[in-house]
Amino acid sequence: MIRDTLRVLGSNIAVNLSSFLALALAGRVMPIEQFATLSLIVSMSQLGSSALDLGTSVGTVKKYAEKKERRFLSTLIWLKTAVYALCLALVIIGYLSGVPPFWLVVIACAASIDLWSGARAFDQARMDFASFAQANVLFAILRIPLAVLGIVTGNAFAVAAALYIGPLVAIASYKWRKTAEFVDRFDRGTASEVLHYALPVYISATLYTCAIYLPQFVISHRLDAAAVATFGVLLIFVGPLVLLNASVRIHLLPLFAGNAIRRADVIANKRLLTLILGGVALALAGLAVASIMIERIYGVKYPGIGLPFAIFIGLNFLCLLLGEFNLEVHRLGRIKVEAWVNAGRLAALAIVLWLFGNDFLSIVILSSLTMLAGEIVLFLIIGELARRDAVEATPQVVSKQAS
Repeated sequence: MIRDTLRVLGSNIAVNLSSFLALALAGRVMPIEQFATLSLIVSMSQLGSSALDLGTSVGTVKKYAEKKERRFLSTLIWLKTAVYALCLALVIIGYLSGVPPFWLVVIACAASIDLWSGARAFDQARMDFASFAQANVLFAILRIPLAVLGIVTGNAFAVAAALYIGPLVAIASYKWRKTAEFVDRFDRGTASEVLHYALPVYISATLYTCAIYLPQFVISHRLDAAAVATFGVLLIFVGPLVLLNASVRIHLLPLFAGNAIRRADVIANKRLLTLILGGVALALAGLAVASIMIERIYGVKYPGIGLPFAIFIGLNFLCLLLGEFNLEVHRLGRIKVEAWVNAGRLAALAIVLWLFGNDFLSIVILSSLTMLAGEIVLFLIIGELARRDAVEATPQVVSKQAS
């Protein structure tokens, strides 16, 4: 287990580092207007990939963890391939029809990220963390030189293609030789089973992703290109946190779904809880130092970035940490609860930004606090649901012992 965890974390560090270096360099040297465009492409692509996923990645991991049947893996491959082919057709038709290049690049990037998520889910479901790590390392190696070439051109479209389209398509093609042996005839019954479970997951994930990137769209509507680019820099630095969180969730999700880990057991372990809290305190102390460094590095181009950086990164870090504990919702089978909370969070965020998000700092503070508040609400609800399930299970245990 420790070896698998190190593989996942180490390979994701490589991916995070490649993404961080490329986008950080782009934010530093690209013209503000081009970097603002790039940050919008990244935001739209992430949102689009969440929408394209249809929840099938998590649904496949969940169903395969329960039944260990290869039909779920085959269905995942069919669905991801079909979505990518459809997006490719849309790009071609859009190009011939004169659709603006911005949207064509967004569609292509979103489709590539979705294909990548399918490859990750394939390895995650089988708990083949060696293959998962290998793909991550290859991804990191490929995107760095391509991204540098794109940055040299100073063109947002070239950088986006270098970061998401080229490397992801190359790796997906490379992994096809290994995944092809799992492809059987398309089974509509299996697809229906996965999608039936995945629908709440899909809705929940899409709502959460919308909440992450909604501030960027509000800023682009109300403020100038410099503000859009500044928020893009913040997203660069929260990106490694999100990907690191995703890598941990990749390892923990099958364990939560398979009932191998319970949140109550983790919280009851005082030694582990002390270790977690100590790590949080250390991370927040490091964040204070990092905010000063960010101001020195980016302050000339993006004045006053240090304070919003500290607020945005700090509150989002706490939000992601709570999200690990909220994986318990998969063990409880209450995905709809998570979807409702995410819907409420998105609605609340839209309202507060509409009413009070009149400047850059207020948008950063309101969005970060709303995201954290939503995670706290979900944490409390899951705790109550787990308590009720435990109370309901106790009489059944006693009855079995008596018989």
